Order: sequence, then C-alpha cells, then structure tokens
Amino acid sequence: MTTISVSRQVVERLRLIRAKLGARSWDELFTHLADTLVEQRVSEYDDMLESLSALYFRAKEQAARGDPSKLEEFVVWVERKLSPLVAKYYEEARALLAREKI
Repeated sequence: MTTISVSRQVVERLRLIRAKLGARSWDELFTHLADTLVEQRVSEYDDMLESLSALYFRAKEQAARGDPSKLEEFVVWVERKLSPLVAKYYEEARALLAREKI
C-alpha cells in the first residue's frame, strides 16, 4: 500500500471523477486513469505516423503525376531533419532508460 498526500481540492476532484466513472475503489480509479493515459500516448504516436504517411503518399501521388519535387523534398527532409532527430531522441531515451535500471 502507498499513501500519497494531496490538497483538499485535488481530493475533491478525484472523488468527483471516481463517482463519475463509477469506480468502486481508489485502485480502480487510478488504474482507469493510467490506462487512459497510455491510450492517449499510443494515440499520439499513431497520429504522428498517420501524418507522416499522409505526407509521403501525397508526395508520391504528385510524383506519379510527373512532378517529383514534393517527393524530393520529403527525402531531403527525412535525411536531414527527421532521421537525425529521431536517432538523437532514441539514443537519449535509451541512455535514460539504462540509467534508470541501475
């Protein structure tokens, strides 16, 4: 069991949320809140992938109509901006996770 200390305002808000959700216990409420947060994060990643796919497919369609300029822009953007940024964030995240395991 873990005890947390929060202000009265937070307690009241949590009670209202618990009642609104019909949670029978604090564990059930916090489990629901944690699950909701995870779903939102997954949704954010899915939204990013969908946007990237849409950008690519629009460029690909324009190239199929004879204008490869957007596809060329996409390639340059991926090579110069996206790939280095993703690689940097990936390495930083891995290093942070490795430190957490110590």
